[in-house]
Amino acid sequence: MKDKTITDLLKKNGYKVTQKRRALLEVLEHNARFMSAKEIYESLLSRHPGISYDTVYRNMSIFTHLGLLETTSLDGERRYRLHECSGDNCQHHTHYVICLECSTTMALTDECPVSGMKFPENFQITGHKLEVYGYCQACQENI
Repeated sequence: MKDKTITDLLKKNGYKVTQKRRALLEVLEHNARFMSAKEIYESLLSRHPGISYDTVYRNMSIFTHLGLLETTSLDGERRYRLHECSGDNCQHHTHYVICLECSTTMALTDECPVSGMKFPENFQITGHKLEVYGYCQACQENI
């Protein structure tokens, strides 16, 4: 997602575009995997020593609410990743394989497997997500 689109989305929803928010998004942009708030916090400490864990966690909630982030839960901990398709014009969703060791995240590019499933006629689907867990090649070699 482009920086201007993120900036416009934040402003449109009444949020200021601060250095800390930009830094948080930059960390996520440079890590194509799901990251915990703690990992994000630790990666920001050297450049922003005054940042608090609460600031990171609060902004992750804001960004998730605005559709900028996707979330998952690994080992009982919420993890965040920049949404590949964000904002008002999002037309698709993505499914992932996620390494349980290093959290490497890879998008599945095939057609959505849920689209061929049969659901009860009186059930209105509003969304879904599919995540497959295992070990990437590098981690398999270290096990």
